[in-house]
Amino acid sequence: MDFRLVLLILLLHISGSLTLNRLSVTCTNICALRETSVQLKCSYDYNSNITTVFWFSEKQSTNWRKNNEPEDLTLDSDYSGRVKRQISSSSSTLTISDVRERDSGEYQLMFIMKDGVKLLSSAAVSLTVTDLQVRKNSTSTGARDQRVILTCDTSCDLTSRPQNYYWKRNGQYLKNINSRSVEVHPEASGSYSCFLTADLKNSSSPVCVSQRGCWDVTYTSRRVCASVGSTVDISSTYSHPSGYTVNKTFWYYVQPGDFKDLREEHQFAGRVEYVGNKLRIKDLKISDSGEYRLRIITDLNGTYSGSPGVILTVTDTQMKRSPVFVSEGQEVILICSTKCTLNNKHTYIWYKNGRQVTDGFTKTNKLYLDSVSNEELQQYSCAVGGSLTLVSNLSVTCTNICALRETSVQLKCSYDSNSNSNIKTVFWFSEKQSTNWRKNNEPEDLTLDSDYSGRVKHQISSSSSTLTISDVRERDSGEYQLMFIMKDGVKLLSSAAVSLTVTDLQVRKNSTSTGARDQKEILTCDTSCDLTSRPQNYYWKRNGQYLKNINSRSVEVHPEASGSYSCFLTADLKNSSSPVCVSQRGCWDVTYTSRRVCASVGSTVDISSTYSHPSGYTVNKIFWHYVQPGDFKDLREEHQFAGRVEHVGNKLRIKDLKISDSGEYRLRIITDLNGTYSGSPGVILTVTGTQMKISPVFVSEGQEVILICSTKCTLNDEHTYIWYKNGRQVTDGFTKTNKLYLDSVSNEEFQQYSCAVGVSENQIPKVNTALLSTVIILPVFLILALIGVLWYRRRKNNSSQQHEDNKGSVQSDSAVLYDNAAALSMACTQQVHMKDQDVHYSSVHFKQSITKNTSSTPTAVQSTTDDVYYAAVKFC
Repeated sequence: MDFRLVLLILLLHISGSLTLNRLSVTCTNICALRETSVQLKCSYDYNSNITTVFWFSEKQSTNWRKNNEPEDLTLDSDYSGRVKRQISSSSSTLTISDVRERDSGEYQLMFIMKDGVKLLSSAAVSLTVTDLQVRKNSTSTGARDQRVILTCDTSCDLTSRPQNYYWKRNGQYLKNINSRSVEVHPEASGSYSCFLTADLKNSSSPVCVSQRGCWDVTYTSRRVCASVGSTVDISSTYSHPSGYTVNKTFWYYVQPGDFKDLREEHQFAGRVEYVGNKLRIKDLKISDSGEYRLRIITDLNGTYSGSPGVILTVTDTQMKRSPVFVSEGQEVILICSTKCTLNNKHTYIWYKNGRQVTDGFTKTNKLYLDSVSNEELQQYSCAVGGSLTLVSNLSVTCTNICALRETSVQLKCSYDSNSNSNIKTVFWFSEKQSTNWRKNNEPEDLTLDSDYSGRVKHQISSSSSTLTISDVRERDSGEYQLMFIMKDGVKLLSSAAVSLTVTDLQVRKNSTSTGARDQKEILTCDTSCDLTSRPQNYYWKRNGQYLKNINSRSVEVHPEASGSYSCFLTADLKNSSSPVCVSQRGCWDVTYTSRRVCASVGSTVDISSTYSHPSGYTVNKIFWHYVQPGDFKDLREEHQFAGRVEHVGNKLRIKDLKISDSGEYRLRIITDLNGTYSGSPGVILTVTGTQMKISPVFVSEGQEVILICSTKCTLNDEHTYIWYKNGRQVTDGFTKTNKLYLDSVSNEEFQQYSCAVGVSENQIPKVNTALLSTVIILPVFLILALIGVLWYRRRKNNSSQQHEDNKGSVQSDSAVLYDNAAALSMACTQQVHMKDQDVHYSSVHFKQSITKNTSSTPTAVQSTTDDVYYAAVKFC
């Protein structure tokens, strides 16, 4: 079960508002095809005390009023119009229609008992949503027999196992073929797709089996839901066989025998635009609902329509309430519901008697009212707003980018400089980062985001804005937009966006032969998208050695040149592809889970790897080394890593990280037969401290401000961030990831704040309260016992002295010792708590307390005091 779900269950249990279930609950996991309907079902023993049951999913907790109080999934805007619930005395069924990948996750039951107690079921349904994929495998028995086997596949075993498989070639149904795999000969080349039902719905993405290319139209979304009166964009890409020239592309509304351009349809007059291959329809009406397709017209009488097309559903809103029957003064939730799930995140606006509601708590599509009469409920209504005002008076142009992983990219949008006199500032954001915003519908500056820490820079001119992202990774892929802040405070959102696709280099292998003796491999250096910065040359390595005079995209490898091959796009041989082995004996290879790792000072980091070697060798030793010229010394033998390095299998673990640990690390393999190999390039580790930034930089008295806990590189794992004011942990103010939001603060107060990086969220330690108490109490007891012994010895040593002043002096010093011990006990307790939290501070300020020594014979007492302090430090 997901850790966060377990944590939620524990929190609910501890809080006392909910308890773990005492019912015997049985659930069945499901793997379902995208865009189909699924039934999630849990059965339980009959219990007469159950009032009602509802379903929830912990992944939707950001849509709940309180993150630890689950809410009915049928009220959630992400499932609007797609869920139905059925309850019997011994089971509950949740039906979800038009499932999508983001629906994947765990779903649980909440039982509401007659006495008001809520019982949480620990059993859950795990739903996995997958799509159909056609996998291609080339086979050949000779130069003339080049066949391809196509297999219809899914990423998990479907719960409803298919009885038959159905196939299309170039959009035409292939009769009498019901098998999972088909064999395609060269003369039957074309675009193939598979289906699981005879109605040929829920198609796989097509696969092209042709050297000339294929006809194809791909839509970004196959189903789109939008609200009445809004604007919708439907995007597509297309391809066609070589030898054709495209004369025209247009969109049409699907109806029998009609391919009329939408721009010529009178019901769409003035409401339709084409932006490249994108269809934009404004001021949507219910009657616009239906299927839309892109049609391609070429020379040589070539025509093609992308089928199936995009199903658009235009919906209005209706208000629902929960519970349906409300007692006077009972808490109630009003839900702004749509008949389909809106594709984008929207704001929801509530009205009472036609005036916008400002009281009451709102979250996504829900309005929470603590007390309301049945008469008052009739006075409420709701509407769907836009996420923000779209820019209509600025002409914004952006360029899409395909970039190589671990490189730097520049995202740029230009806008009309003659219309920007009212612009105060501009920032970049990405909707995929909305979980890191304070409010899901209020975009925030990407330069403040912990997922981009140390990797982004923003440059603004009078007519353009450029965002530079360094060390890009696959998760950076997505759309990036501009937000304009006007002088009057209005925020304008640009509808134009940069689509960034991050890809890695891949070496594709294709076997060719002209006879038994001539078995060649053709290796091609490839990417999943066409790089914006097109490479001028390609560079190759074999077994880690640079191959001179080879600058082509493809290389031909004969058996005598077998080995491990990798390709590069730059002469410095950085940003390598993963190696491909061309050898029947196997190859030397080390693969690292991550090529770049960022970790905070004082934390522990794990660097993982796998390795392989040719057959015939036996591994004698593997070890990690820090890369420096001519040095392959085992890290465990380096004095600066003493006691801080562990090898866990092929994994390197470094504890208590220091800034000086930054650098490149490689795994080295030592075998018999004098075999040695170091995995190059290795892993670049960057160890970072933290620094606090402020947004905006210049703050007026009482202005809202965001404090950002920043690192010079992007930490590899999700971490907690802890804020302090004058050394004490901040409990007021709103925090989200690495940000602290303060509504009003003076310039003097800024200096009192500091931040720290806490433990990684996927390595949260288990805290045992009893153990923690023992750890604290035992050292305190031993310290006090030791102080008692020392005080007794001191008293004994001075027992022969009869002078009253000296006697008083010893008592005075004893009091000092007790005071210092108490202070040390508190400090030790604080240290134990800090270790338990695994907190790594950006800055720690120590204030040294000075104790006045009143003894008339201080020398001997001072010596005893030093012993006590030393003992206390040892216990901590």
